[in-house]
Amino acid sequence: MNFVLLSTDMNPSVLHFSRIDSFFKLALLAGATVVCFYGAYDLLGVEPEPVRQIMFPGGLELPAPSPRKDPLAPIKAAALFVGGCFGIFYIIRYGWRLFVREVAVRIDYDCVQFHPSITGAPNSLPLSDINLVLFDRADRIPKSDMDAFLHGYSLTGAWAARMGSKMRHMLYIGYKSGESIRLVDNDFDGGVPQLQRVADYLEKMRLAKVRSSAR
Repeated sequence: MNFVLLSTDMNPSVLHFSRIDSFFKLALLAGATVVCFYGAYDLLGVEPEPVRQIMFPGGLELPAPSPRKDPLAPIKAAALFVGGCFGIFYIIRYGWRLFVREVAVRIDYDCVQFHPSITGAPNSLPLSDINLVLFDRADRIPKSDMDAFLHGYSLTGAWAARMGSKMRHMLYIGYKSGESIRLVDNDFDGGVPQLQRVADYLEKMRLAKVRSSAR
């Protein structure tokens, strides 16, 4: 049975995307994407300046040193282009959340339904498949593959991600296949309190399903 309240923001069975957060993320990503594509174009699309003559007293002329091309320019440009493509992907995702008012997460009697824009989440996850529900500060939640990638790729990126995770709370949903879903407070209306209510409600529903299956 779904828990229905007059205010959907207080309903522990429903999460809605935060339009304010989606707007700011969309604006930030749009700016970063433009910078990435412009940087890639600048590295590959600028012709070297022509060689100029240097005039010395007495009429002596010597050629100026020709400009040196950056040997890593193609690699840098490719990295910036890939970053821009990722930016377009996330712009579409947050634009979808901003302009189309759809439910992000809904807990039904038998399953949890997720919006298609939530990365890595199935459209519908049976409650009987969920084996772990955690709600805590994000740095205390089990690490994701992206955390491991950042740690191996960039110590600076890993440090920034770790500092950011200390300011966020997360709902972690693990299921029997060994995969997991992570929901961050600032993606949703109601922030931390609403995500806490949803976590508590989901755990109650999960335990009720476990008890009913054990009979």
